[in-house]
Amino acid sequence: GALVRVELPDLTGKIIPVVKLTAQGGVKVDEGLIELPDFGFLLTGSTAKIEGGITLGNACDAMNWKSPEDGMSWTVSADRAGEYAVEMTVNGLHGTEPLETEVDLSVNGETSRRSVRHDRDIEALIARYHRGMIAELGNVALKAGENHIALRLAEPAARDMFRFASMRLIRR
Repeated sequence: GALVRVELPDLTGKIIPVVKLTAQGGVKVDEGLIELPDFGFLLTGSTAKIEGGITLGNACDAMNWKSPEDGMSWTVSADRAGEYAVEMTVNGLHGTEPLETEVDLSVNGETSRRSVRHDRDIEALIARYHRGMIAELGNVALKAGENHIALRLAEPAARDMFRFASMRLIRR
């Protein structure tokens, strides 16, 4: 018969759990990220295809952006075509100033440069150690069905300090 298996990885020292789902038999599992009702998409390092030397920290934040080959990408499946606001959360240590940098955001092969500026704070992810800063990156258009989204840093000087936590695509 059909079998669905859920694998829980070792979560020791991690904050954000990741679940692996596999299926055998007549069960179909959609690959990629699906749109959440009344919201959009949440793109994280744990759900990304990682290129280059990027590593994931204890809070699943992507760090060690050191070369032009370093990047992350996601495949998302939109219910219908539409505009989405883009918000990026960047982590930093308490007492540090937000890093102002530029990213190249690609949607279905169309790349645009976006400024990552400190727009607002969020609560500490780990009390005393990390804080999150949200940058509003404007809007992107997604087509109905499968969309490919990629992220790279544009400024080499920023690569050793950039800590990507997540990117939200919020349906307008």
